[in-house]
Amino acid sequence: MSNAPHIIQQFYELVKEADRADIEEPGRSVEREFNAVLDYVLMHPDAREDFIKAFMDIIDEGILSPGLVEYCLHGLRWTELKQKIQASLHSEKSERSRYFLKSILEAFEDDWNMKDFYDRFS
Repeated sequence: MSNAPHIIQQFYELVKEADRADIEEPGRSVEREFNAVLDYVLMHPDAREDFIKAFMDIIDEGILSPGLVEYCLHGLRWTELKQKIQASLHSEKSERSRYFLKSILEAFEDDWNMKDFYDRFS
């Protein structure tokens, strides 16, 4: 039996904790929490497809601040995830959602404008 449901459940718990810290503790560095999410994903390469679906669900719901998503996508830079986001951008009608998707796509670039805010990428 696959361990993917447990892995993804734990992923969402880490995401929730990182997002909570980002929202409820303004001014405090949340890199520790963001690192916990990214490192967890990297520790489970066999669940890559499940993580791609989870990230797309998070992006489609648009309920998290983009910082965590961008941080993880910059660290991962998975081509298939970038392609799915680009496809969403091309089919999206809302300008607000298009802006959000464009900002997320920037995280895939080497010169992502937010990377210097994080020790891991600077």
